[in-house]
Formats: sequence, structure tokens, C-alpha cells
Amino acid sequence: MQTDTVSKTLWSFRSQSIVKTGNDQYQVNGQQVSRANEDRLRVDPALIAVADGAGSSGLFCGPWAETLVKGLPAEPIASLEALDQWLGGLSDGFYRDHEKKLDDQPAKRSKFVREGSYATLAACWFGQDGDDAQAQWLCYGDSMVMIFDRSGDDGPVLMHVSPGDLGALARAPHLLNWKNVPVQTGLECGRMILPAHASVMLASDAVGQYVLLRYLACGGRDGVLNRQFRSLAETGQGKLAELAQAHVADGPVSFDEEWDIIARALTTEAHFAAWVKHSHDLGLMANDDATLIMLDSDAAPEPTEDDSEEEM
Repeated sequence: MQTDTVSKTLWSFRSQSIVKTGNDQYQVNGQQVSRANEDRLRVDPALIAVADGAGSSGLFCGPWAETLVKGLPAEPIASLEALDQWLGGLSDGFYRDHEKKLDDQPAKRSKFVREGSYATLAACWFGQDGDDAQAQWLCYGDSMVMIFDRSGDDGPVLMHVSPGDLGALARAPHLLNWKNVPVQTGLECGRMILPAHASVMLASDAVGQYVLLRYLACGGRDGVLNRQFRSLAETGQGKLAELAQAHVADGPVSFDEEWDIIARALTTEAHFAAWVKHSHDLGLMANDDATLIMLDSDAAPEPTEDDSEEEM
């Protein structure tokens, strides 16, 4: 866990990233090789990000995901035009550097030139707006941004989620590629003044879907998403519908208790791996690389008279 203080807000961070349960293995030059985790994450004092390299197509998707998170600017990307300009500044160098690695592999080089490299991206910049903490986010594809209010007595309440539509999560996601221009339909951007006690979660798709479906199965308060969830669980088809049905059948505990389970899972890589495997074994989480960042934002307590007297 990392903690930082910015003005009147205390920020703390926890994060883990692991390769998927039952990872793929294959032969290279007669040796058994495990597929590498293609998720990447970044946790800085004023910026967190998750990118999910989509390795089912193209080449160098994990390195492309890493290029995206490492290359994010200090100032938020808040429009399609800004995203396109930033992406253009990364693409040429990435292409040149990785094409060189395939000089003696013409088939792979042709695939790389033809298909490129694919990844999703979720990023959140945060800081102060006067005395208030603020978050500004970008989401492209199905890596997720979720913002929860922890200020009340009823446990965390979902204030925002991107992508904000379960139908979008059930479809093939838009992906960033160094050889393609991003499209408006793949992008969600936003800004929010955070409540006194808030948590921002960034997650690759499997973990993000788990958290959202768990919240909705526990009776989450978002009316539109609740209706979509009930429809998905009752009559939906496909992988996301199967997950929703499993969450309903599992009879989840309160989301407040679930929140504590997730927070404990983030304390070590071993705990996180065990939680992911258990959730997958129960049919509650898709089998994929798993990455989760949890940022807690808490307003620093106002100084009391005793504190003021001590300072004097």
C-alpha cells in the first residue's frame, strides 16, 4: 500500500496484477513456456492506469499496453482529439522498435504490420479542486473505472462506472492500436468532485465485471444498471449473462462485506491470486489476466483547537 498527502486529502493505493488461472502453455524450441501476463498497470502520486493487452490478435500486445500506461501525460486526456494526438506521438516509435525485432521472422513481421497491437486503457488523474478532491478519467475498451462513495453508513455506493452499460461489456470491446485511429464510440471521459471518503477502482475486464456484477447482485442502487442486470440474469445469453446468473445463484453477502474481502485480497499477490482463483472456480469471474487498483481518497480531518494550540 502506498499513501500520499495532497493538500487536504489523504490518498492511499493498493494494486495487484496476475496472469490468468490455468494459464496457457506452449512449446518454444522444445521447451514448455507459459504465456506472460499481458495486463499492465501504473500507480503514481497523481495518476493510476490499467491497460489490457489483447493478445488474441496482433503481436506485442503486452508491450503495447505497457507503452500506453508509461506514456500517459501528467495532464488528463479529455477528448477524442487529445487521445488521437497523444496516441500518434507513441505509435511511430513503438512500430519502429518492434518491427526491428522481427527482421529474421518474415511471417511474424507481416502479421505485425498487417494487424498491429491491441490494448484497452483505463486511466484516472486526481488531485485538488480548491479544498475538494477530484478525479478525471479516461476509458477506452472494457477495462473499467468505478468510483464509490464510502461516506455513508450503508457501505460503498457506486457513483460512476465506465463503461456504463452492461450491453457494452457483453460485446467485443473497442481497442487501441498503434496503426488505427481511435473512435468516439470507444471512448468515455469524465470528471468528478469526490465525496469526503471515496474509492476509485481501475480494473481489467474480468475483475471489473466481477466487482460490478457483485455490487448489482447485492442490490446496488443504480436503477438503470439494476434493470440491465436483472434482464441479463433472467433472460440473457452469452458469457456475461452466465456470470450474472452465477452471481444471483451464489446468494452474495452484503456488498460491505464483499468490499472487505476485495480489500484483503489486495494486500499480497498470493491473497489476490487465491481470491481470483476461488472466484473463477465458483463461476463468478471470467478466466483472464486479472489487474485491480484501489485508490482511497479521504478528506483530512480539520484541525481542532487543541491542535492549533499545540502548533503555537
